[in-house]
Amino acid sequence: KLINSLKSQLSKEVRNTYRSHVEKYLWGDSPFWSASYFCATTGSVSLETVKKYIEEQRTEEHKRKYIKTGKYKKKS
Repeated sequence: KLINSLKSQLSKEVRNTYRSHVEKYLWGDSPFWSASYFCATTGSVSLETVKKYIEEQRTEEHKRKYIKTGKYKKKS
C-alpha cells in the first residue's frame, strides 16, 4: 500500500509539472508506472559501493548504447 501511494502521488506530480514532456512519451491515459516494484537493502555499504555494483551489472550492449547516444533508448 505504501509503494502504491508513493507511486500514485509522484505520478500526479510529474504529470502536472512536466505535462508536455510526459505527453510525448505516453498516450492517452497510459499508466505512468508498472504495477511492479523492487525493494532491497544494502546493509552498511557506502553509496559509492552500490553505484559501482549497479554499473558492473550493465552488459556490453548496454554500455555501447549509452556511449553512442548518451542515454538509454527503448528497443524498436
